[in-house]
Amino acid sequence: MSFFGDLPEPVDDRAEILRARPQRYPGVPTDWIRAVTLPWSRTLGEGAEVLVALDRVRCWPDGVSLDIDVFAKHAIVDVRRMGGLWGHSHGVPRSPGELLLGIRYADGQRVSTVDELPPGTDRLRMSAYGGSGSPFHFRYEFYMSPLPPEGPVSIVVRWLDKDLPETVTDLDGAAIREAAANAVEVWPDLPPA
Repeated sequence: MSFFGDLPEPVDDRAEILRARPQRYPGVPTDWIRAVTLPWSRTLGEGAEVLVALDRVRCWPDGVSLDIDVFAKHAIVDVRRMGGLWGHSHGVPRSPGELLLGIRYADGQRVSTVDELPPGTDRLRMSAYGGSGSPFHFRYEFYMSPLPPEGPVSIVVRWLDKDLPETVTDLDGAAIREAAANAVEVWPDLPPA
């Protein structure tokens, strides 16, 4: 007898959805790749009433994702304004005092939450692809592509409304590239798209 008892046989009334391996991964390839996570948890910036931290770095074959945590001592009533990191996607206009995030690669490429890049651009791009939280804590998930070159990857944060000055934290681009080379395609036997 199974631990779960006698369960009825499931009825599969869904049509089979066929998958194919994409030629290129548009955005974060969470459906296709098991990323390598670097445990680089650190404070990115701190004010009297807020703290911005890097929780983890996930390395993919074509890019890198950062999980950024924002902690607030007092409730931030309008979570959409908890930084403006989502930019215009929530219809909230930007102000210089909002939380701003930027990335600079060792070769001089840079991108920030202030930039508006057209789709399909070949230069460094960053997109917010997830997030959740409360008025006291919010997690943002960002994806940058392409992978950084060797050398420092600078994360720049600033939140003037919360007395958090512009602060720069460097990560190791070579370590990110090495980890990305070890990311695993989950279904390599799928036919190409």
